[in-house]
Amino acid sequence: MKKIITIIVCFLLLFKPITVYAQEDYMTGVGINQMIKDITEDQAKWAYAKELGELLQQEEVRLMSAIIWCEAGNQDEAGKQAVGIVVMNRVASDKFENDVESVIYEPGQFRPKTDGKLVKALAMYDEGKLPQECIEAAIYALNNNKVIIINGIEIDMSSYLFFATHWDDAKIRIQDHDFK
Repeated sequence: MKKIITIIVCFLLLFKPITVYAQEDYMTGVGINQMIKDITEDQAKWAYAKELGELLQQEEVRLMSAIIWCEAGNQDEAGKQAVGIVVMNRVASDKFENDVESVIYEPGQFRPKTDGKLVKALAMYDEGKLPQECIEAAIYALNNNKVIIINGIEIDMSSYLFFATHWDDAKIRIQDHDFK
């Protein structure tokens, strides 16, 4: 009887999603209902975690794309990528929060979140109106790329944590932004 139940459980796991119904009348093996319930709950938790991870990634792309449009929407690919890379450098730094949302919404950082421009950009993203270049730059940065190319020259941006329209002590200027 145990072999038959084990074969049935393996078959169900391999060939179709499991939906558990209380079948006390049909399965009398010790703990078989609990075993099937545990397997199903584990599968459900894994599927939920995978779905949640994908949703978090989508939300990161959405938020990163929006902040790039706000801060560098008028710049070329390298300028957009540089802004995204700074956000990711902050995520990796122990001086800032460790996720994209917290870095962007940190008090005193990123003016567009306080002047309404970020809300507008998020709505544009949701409506499919945010420029594709901003989304591509967001994905580039979220994939942990650290190099931008300007006039055929590769520039490593891995040490930059700040940008502004003007700093006297900036290490590099990329279009409308100084980076340090």
